[in-house]
Amino acid sequence: MTKRKHVKIRRKACTAKLGRIFAAERGRLPDAAYGLPSRRKYPLYRVAGNRAIASRSHAVTAKGRALQQLGHTIDAREYATIIRRADRVIRLCDA
Repeated sequence: MTKRKHVKIRRKACTAKLGRIFAAERGRLPDAAYGLPSRRKYPLYRVAGNRAIASRSHAVTAKGRALQQLGHTIDAREYATIIRRADRVIRLCDA
């Protein structure tokens, strides 16, 4: 079994560029780059080279998707976690 090579998260950088995260990029993101790290769902960052860069568009999308899934696949505690982490990324991008 090969070990996954994770990228480093850049906390100071932000991007407003829209785009999809493909499976190869998603696999390189560390658990901390997700709104729900335990399940590796709701990505808040995108991969740029060997760095994970905060993405405002991914954070906003994660909040919307979490609201849709509330009561179906996630509970209120997980929803609050996603919202808190997404808001942190949005504040970083707006600063």
